[in-house]
Amino acid sequence: MGSTNSYFSLLAMQGDIEANKRLDEMNSHFEIAFERLGRRDPLPEGEDVALVAHSMQFDTPVHTHSFYELVYVDKGEVINVVEGKSLYMRAGDLCVMGYESSHSLHAVDRDAAVINVCLRRHLFQTDYFREFYANDSPTSMLLRGEGQSNYLFYPDASSSIIETLVHVAAADYVAAGFRQTLALCARVLQLLCETTRLKVHTYYGIDERTLEILQRIAEHPETATVSSVAREFGYSPNYFSQYIRKHTGYTPKEIITRYRLDRAAALLTQTDMTVERVAEAVGYANCGNFHVIFKRQFGRTPDRFRHEPQVE
Repeated sequence: MGSTNSYFSLLAMQGDIEANKRLDEMNSHFEIAFERLGRRDPLPEGEDVALVAHSMQFDTPVHTHSFYELVYVDKGEVINVVEGKSLYMRAGDLCVMGYESSHSLHAVDRDAAVINVCLRRHLFQTDYFREFYANDSPTSMLLRGEGQSNYLFYPDASSSIIETLVHVAAADYVAAGFRQTLALCARVLQLLCETTRLKVHTYYGIDERTLEILQRIAEHPETATVSSVAREFGYSPNYFSQYIRKHTGYTPKEIITRYRLDRAAALLTQTDMTVERVAEAVGYANCGNFHVIFKRQFGRTPDRFRHEPQVE
């Protein structure tokens, strides 16, 4: 079983010029670590932190944790089955798994890739980890067993610095020969702290029905409204809003807006359509309103975004 292309590209960006030479060694390590997931404790003896990065060419078997685990989807889509409940996770999604939780991973597409961060309970009796463990954030409450469930779902965590922290932690782990280091512990603590900055989380996660609704909105965001989608799926607008917020952390209006703006961004950079035409194409009759909403999301006007799509 091998790692992903994006993962090795990351290593190259981190300046590890020996990454390609060590490909066989890394594949061997990931295969061993992957097999360990079926055991009660996959962490190396005497260490409190371990990372497992793997593609989803094969499903991960059901295993019960004697540790905490952060499941980050680096690429593609997977189904995280938590004690019989199927959660759909896409690239950028993060799931924090509680102590003694049980789950398995199944690929929606075989090109999917997952990075797991495994943490012993003992880690949270040390230094600043103890301070984090004791605070009142949703992640800390989950670690203490005080959450509403035994997992916590953060959708689209890649919109924060979390994606970078996961990648850098993985690169540190590889560079250290797959061993725990002080630098790795610092990355993990920062990663945990960053979850407290995320504005959106849910104790439920995206189930099959929610995924179906999101796919419907993604296909035609320009015509989607809260009332029309609710009616299509047989819900009242109020119940529909509560249901979507419960499973995604976002309101239906926020989701519709996000899909519209993502499509607008693509049209601005990939076509020569005027801003007015783009606004109309994604469902905004008032171009001025589109300007305001677009700038709020991307920090730039549509015209500037077209010429400077990437923030330096």
